[in-house]
Amino acid sequence: MVNRAFEHPDYEIVKPKYHIFVDPSLATGQWPLEYLDIVYKKNPNVNLLLNAKWYHLEKFSKFRDKKNVYWIKNKSISLIFDNLNYDLTTIFASGAVVEQGLCLAIYSGSKKIYIHGVELNGIAYLMTGKESHFSGKDPDYNDHNSWKYARAMNCSSRSIRQWHRLNDNCKIKNIELINLSKSGSIDFIPKKNFEKIVADNKSKIAAIILEPLVQCAGGMKMHSTQVLSYIAGVAKKNDILFILDEIATGFGRTGTMFAYEQADIQSDIICLGKALTGGALSLSAVVTTRDVYEAFLGSDLNKALMHGPTYMANPLACAAANASIEIFKDEPRLEQVLNIEKIIKDRMETFSNFPGVLDVRSKGAIGVVQLKKIPDLNWLRNRFIEKGVWIRPFLDIIYIMPCFTIKEDELNQLLDAIEQIIPEWADKFYEQIK
Repeated sequence: MVNRAFEHPDYEIVKPKYHIFVDPSLATGQWPLEYLDIVYKKNPNVNLLLNAKWYHLEKFSKFRDKKNVYWIKNKSISLIFDNLNYDLTTIFASGAVVEQGLCLAIYSGSKKIYIHGVELNGIAYLMTGKESHFSGKDPDYNDHNSWKYARAMNCSSRSIRQWHRLNDNCKIKNIELINLSKSGSIDFIPKKNFEKIVADNKSKIAAIILEPLVQCAGGMKMHSTQVLSYIAGVAKKNDILFILDEIATGFGRTGTMFAYEQADIQSDIICLGKALTGGALSLSAVVTTRDVYEAFLGSDLNKALMHGPTYMANPLACAAANASIEIFKDEPRLEQVLNIEKIIKDRMETFSNFPGVLDVRSKGAIGVVQLKKIPDLNWLRNRFIEKGVWIRPFLDIIYIMPCFTIKEDELNQLLDAIEQIIPEWADKFYEQIK
């Protein structure tokens, strides 16, 4: 990400690996230097890339020896394609920050690069003083004879020429550029976005399905309520079934009875399970709207949903579910989740300072530490067992999803184990994976 992208509401969820500041406004004082502190606060492990011209300025002195700070030299943008063997401190790029971001992606060896929020709306901004970043709409303007228009035209035309050059060179290098920006002046790079893909293929799409707020088995990845609302809106607009998998997130796990409630949306189908019985017995359920239900209702074999598994409507499991739901109503489950969330968030915040930790995130009664890589899952799993806790790492993450009735000292025992073992893991494996 570049410049003031940290102000985007999803910044702390995305947590980019690199953040670039090269705009002269930061050096001249038009932008406060505190912006850099905000970036570090929101994303402690970020690699910060600054304009090399600022290196000797006193106001940037505290960044000279700071870990993960790189200084970008400004030279001809075309040179990056001839100097891919240079290290990160000597990236060759033009002065425009988004172009430097693209150069960094190219330099890093990326073969598929997504461009998002790059509108090149300099003309509109200078004419109106209004920004349109991430909005998808360019402000209206007139007075094409003003000096500001001429200046904006000059800046924009230079940038567009650079993007043409970059696009041509990417084609030569077999690098695919994909433009996700909703508006702007780089239409020569093919635009793609989720909404358009769905609209163009809605006759072939049976449904859109996702886990709301937390993608669990995919790596405990989290997204905002805005993302959930947007996807739900796209499904509704195109009359496509919208399915939510709340098997892991339902029954209070994310802080509300169901995760979708936080986005104030409705789905056509919702899948439930696991916590439905309080974990006592296996049971799942599919809840639908009346329209979906009636579509399968009837004696016509071509219409009816002929689905009858062996353990369907197990009386014992159903009784357990009823009892679990009654207990959920009577006991302060959601209040317990909020207390767990506070402890996890407060304790895990310091874990981001450990070597090899890429990200720390939490939502409700879910805590996640993402490592750079876990070469030996068994070693990590066994170390947790030796500490007297059961924590199951997978992929590149260590995560906990404690029961809501866990005692505070028991929760801290889990967190203590993670806090103690991550430095051990770093000592043993970090050198071979960095």
